[in-house]
Formats: sequence, C-alpha cells, structure tokens
Amino acid sequence: MFDYHIHSKFSDDSMEKIINIVEEAIKKGGIKICFTEHKEFNYPHKDIKFNLDYEGYKKEFERIKSIYGKKIGLYMGVEIGIQIGVKNIQEIIKYTKEHEFDFILASAHCLQGLKMY
Repeated sequence: MFDYHIHSKFSDDSMEKIINIVEEAIKKGGIKICFTEHKEFNYPHKDIKFNLDYEGYKKEFERIKSIYGKKIGLYMGVEIGIQIGVKNIQEIIKYTKEHEFDFILASAHCLQGLKMY
C-alpha cells in the first residue's frame, strides 16, 4: 500500500502525531507513505490558517524516519493551495525553492474567496 496524501498535526486539519500514523501504516502493511502537510498563502478564512511550521515538521519527520525508515518508505511532502493570481504563484515558487520536499501536491481549496470543500 502506498499513500501520498497524509496529514499530521502539522496541518491545521489534523491532530494526529506522525509517529502514530507511521506505526499504523506499518501494522497495516504499508510500503510507502508521504506526509503532505498543508501550506496556504493568503488563505481567506480565519477558522483555518494552513501555516506550516516547516522547521518543526522537518525535525519531527527526520526523527521518525531515523527510527522507522528501514521498515517503511517515508517521504516528506507538502500540499500547497493554489489560488488565482500571479502573487500566489510567485509565493509558491519562492517557497518551494527555499524548502526541501520529496513530493509536492497542488490543490485548490478556495475559488474567489469561497471554500470548495
């Protein structure tokens, strides 16, 4: 089993610890998993911010990978929300050049300031 769309407590829409997700994936026979924590620029809704703590995420991911990396393929990714506008695209390009990820997932959660989910 491969899963490349997993959120942990580093996404504002999850409270689960990375270690718990990894242990459960191993128990279920997982081969590879990739965490794709949310990152949004100028998210128009105040109830969720989607501000990724990259340094905290990277530190915890690397710690867990050092423990479980021989039992399951672990990858550090990001799910970046795309919105209309050149400024948003420029922010995304800058962010992905300045931060290292194994996988980048693009998504559209908003359209003209409205939630799509």
